[in-house]
Amino acid sequence: MPRVHGFAALAVLTSLGTSLGVAGEPFQGPDEALHHPVIAPSDAAGATDGSRDVSSQRAQTTLPGVSPEEFGAVPNDGHNDYRALQRAIDVAAQRGVPVRLAANATYKSRHWLRLANGSSLVGAGSTSVIRFHWRKNDHQNDGYYVGNRDQTHGNHHITVARLHIEGAGTGRPVGLSAGNRLPNVPAVRMRLVHGLRIHHVEISRAPGISMLLQGNRGVRIRDNFVHNSGRDGINIGWFKHDSRRVLVEGNVIRRVGDDGIAIIGAPPTYHEPSGVQYRIVRNRILGWANDPNGQQLGRGISVLGARRVLIRHDRIRRPDSAGILIAPSSRPDHWNHHALWRSKRVRVVHNNIGRINTTGLLIKDSVRIRWHSNSFVALRREVGVFTCRMCRAG
Repeated sequence: MPRVHGFAALAVLTSLGTSLGVAGEPFQGPDEALHHPVIAPSDAAGATDGSRDVSSQRAQTTLPGVSPEEFGAVPNDGHNDYRALQRAIDVAAQRGVPVRLAANATYKSRHWLRLANGSSLVGAGSTSVIRFHWRKNDHQNDGYYVGNRDQTHGNHHITVARLHIEGAGTGRPVGLSAGNRLPNVPAVRMRLVHGLRIHHVEISRAPGISMLLQGNRGVRIRDNFVHNSGRDGINIGWFKHDSRRVLVEGNVIRRVGDDGIAIIGAPPTYHEPSGVQYRIVRNRILGWANDPNGQQLGRGISVLGARRVLIRHDRIRRPDSAGILIAPSSRPDHWNHHALWRSKRVRVVHNNIGRINTTGLLIKDSVRIRWHSNSFVALRREVGVFTCRMCRAG
């Protein structure tokens, strides 16, 4: 998708911010780079008389695929389109073609959408909206909005692209998990998927984490716009085994309730791979100007017990605590003691971190951490290192 530049990009993002209730907080100076038209339609800079909408819809209908309308969905009518959406997903996977959502269409779903092997769920940009209504994971509501079908044994080759997933959250932080009687629902939860692609997707108002990705292999998370979630923006963790070969690139993460990006590694009893396994590059993370409700948490980027991570060319502004945290992870063992494992072999280079009341780069109890060529702006302390073995700047 070609990038949109100049006044067209500004117009696209201004309209996005106004429609989502996040306007009125303009970026200035170096933060202007956080404006990033990740999901703007390719014709956003063109005519405004509606002719491009017609041509876009014609192009959409000529592409191979299945539409929910074929199975009874009526977008924008306010009724539940779940059955039509899920039927379209299942039929499209069987045929080996994508599900294509229409432009300027809002589909409502009162149940989770489950993607099978080979599924592709593709919209026409940010005006292709799937709206969900529940916040909590309980006996009446499902545990996520969009996810892979088999979360016990896994799936393969799943793509979600060019659409907007809108949750039922308040758009503000929800605080610690211990303070919530029931778990807050993540917008996307993918487990044990081999070959996962999520790109040019907007996720807003997730009650919990916007993207919860656990134990996946061959992952590409690129050019998404994630904002106003209750907890983390993008959380990549383990389930049965570590995540492997993960790229998180070019995403804009704005005003989330906890970490912008979190990488959580598996316990060291699992086999440690060779080569870089997590690449966190060229992302833009912007926190709240002020804590909106006293529940704000989180760092810009956190690496907890993960191994072989590269963090490069990321821009971070206004997290609640450290800009980048590298630290151990832990879990209770059979004796209810906390078994702890350290982050290892992490490189932090060419990042820009600023407007933080604490530390830009904070390293705790880790092994073989290297950092250099990072720039720091308007913060209390640039780098803090505590109990780190074979760690060095340069």
